[in-house]
Amino acid sequence: MIALLFLACTGEGPGVGQPGDDSAPGGVASFSAEELVWTGLTAGFSEIRTLDVTNTGAGALDITEAAIVTDPASVFSVDLEPTTLDPSATLTIEVTALLAEDGPASGELRVRTSGPAAAAPIFALTVE
Repeated sequence: MIALLFLACTGEGPGVGQPGDDSAPGGVASFSAEELVWTGLTAGFSEIRTLDVTNTGAGALDITEAAIVTDPASVFSVDLEPTTLDPSATLTIEVTALLAEDGPASGELRVRTSGPAAAAPIFALTVE
Protein backbone atom coordinates (compact mmCIF):
# COMPACT_ATOMS: atom_id res chain seq x y z
CA MET A 1 0.00 0.00 0.00
CA ILE A 2 2.80 2.40 0.92
CA ALA A 3 4.64 1.55 -2.33
CA LEU A 4 1.56 2.38 -4.41
CA LEU A 5 1.09 5.67 -2.58
CA PHE A 6 4.78 6.51 -3.18
CA LEU A 7 4.47 5.77 -6.90
CA ALA A 8 1.33 7.89 -7.17
CA CYS A 9 2.99 10.83 -5.43
CA THR A 10 6.15 10.69 -7.53
CA GLY A 11 4.27 10.30 -10.79
CA GLU A 12 6.12 7.07 -11.50
CA GLY A 13 3.65 4.43 -12.30
CA PRO A 14 1.81 2.89 -15.17
CA GLY A 15 -0.08 5.33 -17.39
CA VAL A 16 1.52 8.49 -16.00
CA GLY A 17 3.24 10.64 -18.65
CA GLN A 18 6.52 12.23 -17.66
CA PRO A 19 8.15 15.26 -19.25
CA GLY A 20 10.19 13.98 -22.16
CA ASP A 21 8.15 10.76 -22.25
CA ASP A 22 8.08 9.81 -25.93
CA SER A 23 5.31 7.27 -25.37
CA ALA A 24 2.68 9.98 -24.90
CA PRO A 25 0.85 10.73 -28.16
CA GLY A 26 1.59 14.13 -29.61
CA GLY A 27 0.85 16.26 -32.60
CA VAL A 28 2.79 16.02 -35.83
CA ALA A 29 2.84 18.87 -38.36
CA SER A 30 2.47 18.11 -42.07
CA PHE A 31 2.71 21.00 -44.52
CA SER A 32 1.03 21.40 -47.92
CA ALA A 33 4.11 22.89 -49.64
CA GLU A 34 7.83 23.42 -49.26
CA GLU A 35 7.73 26.89 -50.83
CA LEU A 36 5.27 29.57 -51.89
CA VAL A 37 5.66 31.16 -55.32
CA TRP A 38 3.98 34.22 -56.84
CA THR A 39 4.14 34.68 -60.63
CA GLY A 40 3.10 37.73 -62.62
CA LEU A 41 2.70 40.00 -59.57
CA THR A 42 3.10 43.68 -60.46
CA ALA A 43 4.04 46.61 -58.25
CA GLY A 44 1.23 48.07 -56.18
CA PHE A 45 -0.85 44.90 -56.17
CA SER A 46 -0.91 42.19 -53.53
CA GLU A 47 -1.68 38.50 -53.70
CA ILE A 48 -2.12 35.86 -51.02
CA ARG A 49 -0.69 32.35 -51.07
CA THR A 50 -1.61 29.77 -48.46
CA LEU A 51 0.27 27.13 -46.53
CA ASP A 52 -1.82 24.44 -44.84
CA VAL A 53 -0.62 22.82 -41.62
CA THR A 54 -2.33 19.53 -40.78
CA ASN A 55 -1.95 17.68 -37.49
CA THR A 56 -1.28 14.08 -38.53
CA GLY A 57 -0.40 12.98 -34.99
CA ALA A 58 -2.51 11.40 -32.27
CA GLY A 59 -2.38 14.34 -29.85
CA ALA A 60 -2.71 18.11 -29.88
CA LEU A 61 -0.31 20.23 -31.96
CA ASP A 62 0.53 23.78 -30.92
CA ILE A 63 1.23 26.29 -33.69
CA THR A 64 3.08 28.99 -31.80
CA GLU A 65 4.41 31.23 -34.58
CA ALA A 66 4.41 31.98 -38.29
CA ALA A 67 6.90 34.74 -39.05
CA ILE A 68 8.74 36.22 -41.99
CA VAL A 69 12.40 35.79 -41.02
CA THR A 70 14.14 36.93 -44.21
CA ASP A 71 12.69 39.65 -46.43
CA PRO A 72 15.24 42.23 -47.62
CA ALA A 73 12.70 44.18 -49.72
CA SER A 74 9.85 44.03 -47.14
CA VAL A 75 7.56 42.31 -49.65
CA PHE A 76 5.98 39.59 -47.51
CA SER A 77 3.67 39.61 -44.51
CA VAL A 78 1.91 37.02 -42.37
CA ASP A 79 -0.44 37.32 -39.42
CA LEU A 80 -1.12 34.33 -37.19
CA GLU A 81 -2.42 34.01 -33.64
CA PRO A 82 -1.00 31.01 -31.77
CA THR A 83 -3.44 28.12 -31.81
CA THR A 84 -3.78 24.42 -31.05
CA LEU A 85 -4.82 21.84 -33.63
CA ASP A 86 -6.63 18.67 -32.67
CA PRO A 87 -5.65 15.45 -34.49
CA SER A 88 -6.61 15.59 -38.21
CA ALA A 89 -7.34 19.34 -38.02
CA THR A 90 -5.89 21.76 -40.57
CA LEU A 91 -4.89 25.40 -40.22
CA THR A 92 -4.40 27.66 -43.25
CA ILE A 93 -1.65 30.26 -42.97
CA GLU A 94 -2.02 33.20 -45.37
CA VAL A 95 1.12 34.92 -46.67
CA THR A 96 0.73 38.18 -48.58
CA ALA A 97 3.19 39.53 -51.15
CA LEU A 98 3.07 43.24 -52.06
CA LEU A 99 5.72 44.62 -54.41
CA ALA A 100 6.80 48.25 -54.15
CA GLU A 101 8.46 47.96 -57.56
CA ASP A 102 8.37 45.34 -60.33
CA GLY A 103 10.94 42.58 -60.21
CA PRO A 104 11.79 39.37 -58.41
CA ALA A 105 11.83 39.09 -54.65
CA SER A 106 12.55 36.37 -52.12
CA GLY A 107 12.12 35.73 -48.44
CA GLU A 108 11.63 33.01 -45.85
CA LEU A 109 8.75 31.99 -43.60
CA ARG A 110 9.33 30.15 -40.31
CA VAL A 111 6.56 28.13 -38.66
CA ARG A 112 7.10 27.04 -35.05
CA THR A 113 5.12 24.04 -33.79
CA SER A 114 5.23 21.62 -30.89
CA GLY A 115 5.74 18.76 -33.33
CA PRO A 116 8.71 16.47 -32.68
CA ALA A 117 10.70 16.45 -35.92
CA ALA A 118 10.01 19.77 -37.61
CA ALA A 119 9.56 22.23 -34.79
CA ALA A 120 10.56 25.28 -36.87
CA PRO A 121 10.77 24.57 -40.60
CA ILE A 122 11.69 27.35 -43.02
CA PHE A 123 9.72 27.85 -46.25
CA ALA A 124 11.04 29.74 -49.28
CA LEU A 125 8.96 32.67 -50.54
CA THR A 126 9.56 33.77 -54.14
CA VAL A 127 8.09 36.39 -56.46
CA GLU A 128 9.08 35.63 -60.06
